[in-house]
Amino acid sequence: MTQRSTTSIVLALSLWLLSGAAYSQDEPAATEDDSETGQSQTQTQPKAQFSSHNNPSLLAKDLPPEQVLWLEVAGQKVLSLYSPDYSGEARGGVILLPRHDQAITRRNRLYNLQQTLANNRWHTLMLSMPPLPAADDSGAAADTTAQQHIAAAISFLNSKGIYNMVLLGEGSSANRLIAYASQISDKNQLKQIRGLALVNAENNIAGQQINSLLAKLTFPILDLYFTDGRQASAYAQQRMRASKPLPRGQYQQVRMPRMAFNRQQDENKLSKRIRGWLNKTAAGFSVGVK
Repeated sequence: MTQRSTTSIVLALSLWLLSGAAYSQDEPAATEDDSETGQSQTQTQPKAQFSSHNNPSLLAKDLPPEQVLWLEVAGQKVLSLYSPDYSGEARGGVILLPRHDQAITRRNRLYNLQQTLANNRWHTLMLSMPPLPAADDSGAAADTTAQQHIAAAISFLNSKGIYNMVLLGEGSSANRLIAYASQISDKNQLKQIRGLALVNAENNIAGQQINSLLAKLTFPILDLYFTDGRQASAYAQQRMRASKPLPRGQYQQVRMPRMAFNRQQDENKLSKRIRGWLNKTAAGFSVGVK
């Protein structure tokens, strides 16, 4: 091969490599629409699972369409999931409030619980919760938006003819439902709420302590926590002490085993424990509010 031929081949190869590099630089980045076809699902999905700042419309596309509900809260559309009882023999309704930093997705811990309850005679409504408010100089925080979310969920179940219900919250939302329940003054609503279920409550969020509120509540309370660290156990002990003034049997605290490697096992244990408490505490009650 002559030196001229060799030079030509090298030049052609160089041009080909440059054109490939230019093409890769000019190629547009994956968009949100690409994730619908699975092209960028691996990159975008982890953020979509546990962030409350995702586009709710995108999250809704991965949920059962017959369950997706856009609940109106203070003029805003809030992504929610409504699963009516499938048996035709409903025992009541359960409002599920995930942590403020966890979006409603199939990977959310409460998603499995919601589907299981719907298959076992309970109407269920899970709704997205707003970010935590910032505490002021006094350490207190006005959590009006969260209160509006819970009130809208109760009104929705009422519109479906459901007048006996339980409020269930995980993490920060367990604190928020305690704050909500402590402020109820409407007699009809007091009769409708048959119990409060807490999952890994945090005791103190946005400058608000819930321990001081526990002893003032008149609802049956189920307090569940997983033994995953000293903090969870310390919080649980604080709540147990705060509940001492309550009548015997009103407050029940259950320590769940350390989270298993298989998350499905944890979810099944949680579901069984909550369903057992629901059936004893809140089933078969009718208020008759019109």
